[in-house]
Amino acid sequence: MLIPYFPQIYPGETLYSLISRYHIHTGSLSWSNSYNELFGYKEVKNLSMDFPTKIDEISKRIPSRWGITEVYLIRNCTLFPLYRPFMNDEFAEEIKDLMCSRKEGLILNKMGLRLQRNSDIYYCVECAKEDFFKYGESYISRLHQVQGVMVCPKHGTYLNKIQRITEKQELRYITPYDLENPVIG
Repeated sequence: MLIPYFPQIYPGETLYSLISRYHIHTGSLSWSNSYNELFGYKEVKNLSMDFPTKIDEISKRIPSRWGITEVYLIRNCTLFPLYRPFMNDEFAEEIKDLMCSRKEGLILNKMGLRLQRNSDIYYCVECAKEDFFKYGESYISRLHQVQGVMVCPKHGTYLNKIQRITEKQELRYITPYDLENPVIG
């Protein structure tokens, strides 16, 4: 079933952020309803910030005339493009295939990255303020989620964090409260 709405994708926005904003914009009563609309099933655990899986499930629910394909989401809403230069073509295709499957956890393992990574969400207060001014809301930037990045490349300020509780099905997002009460990462 095609969804009648999907948020505008902001520059450098993560898929995680898009799903959070979809949930907010549609006024969904529960996260399981949002997951069911986007993925076709109600339980989605540990949605990865950097290499999300099940991208094929989302893209097949978005009307094709909107131009949001699996390839588009992988290139524009994940960290894959940052790692791609360090992969041979065969390995890159394997990672993209895994991102379009339900095999959670395999990607980080195949890439030699830690399975137990920090799951906090990082953001720049200045970027978030600019987002609220420009878009009326903020979003989660890919560049702020890269492991080891602690300073915003645009503003030169330390990134703040929102703790993410991975045991819960809820996705966190940046709110005006976070701007007033930042927690430096």
